[in-house]
Amino acid sequence: MDLLYEKEETSTLYSSPHSLAASILVASYVISVPKQRWEFPLLPWEPAEPVVEEKPSEGSVNRDAVLARVSTEKKESLIRAWEESEKSKAANKAE
Repeated sequence: MDLLYEKEETSTLYSSPHSLAASILVASYVISVPKQRWEFPLLPWEPAEPVVEEKPSEGSVNRDAVLARVSTEKKESLIRAWEESEKSKAANKAE
């Protein structure tokens, strides 16, 4: 390793013994430690469904129907999230 031998260009970079020791330590770590794999598998990215905005054609008359639909969608979303959570808990217990 060139870091071990003092040369003209390295003497200005590593004027203190601490920085020289640190650079030797880092270089030896990079050389000796094998490349690590990810601990967790990477999951493929799935694009979200596009959101289509519907403008009410009848003004505020249709407001109650729209609010009911939004409320229903929210409840269904919460139920799906709870089901996925329960499946995850069961899978973790099985391991």
